[in-house]
Amino acid sequence: MELKDFNDALSIILMAMAFLLFLIVAARTRMHLDILAIIVSIGFLASFFLRLPFLNTYLGMNYFTAGAFFIVWGCMYYFVFEMKRLEDVLKSESPVEYQKRSAFT
Repeated sequence: MELKDFNDALSIILMAMAFLLFLIVAARTRMHLDILAIIVSIGFLASFFLRLPFLNTYLGMNYFTAGAFFIVWGCMYYFVFEMKRLEDVLKSESPVEYQKRSAFT
């Protein structure tokens, strides 16, 4: 088995696992997720979809893989700043202190 065949099979398996996990989480929470959790989940599903082998038939630069890369890093970038905002809220004892702590205001 060549490395390309292994990567193709792995891409399909990872897409199936990500989709299955998303369905389990959606069913367990009855889709009572905040909109940002849904957007991040769909972003990761889209990135796995863009890495599927039938989309990777172009020679040279693969725009689908580059798109998947930007989706994943965009979600991670957004998640880090959301967690920083949450940290500021939890450490603040009053709204005034939160405004002083917050880097966004």
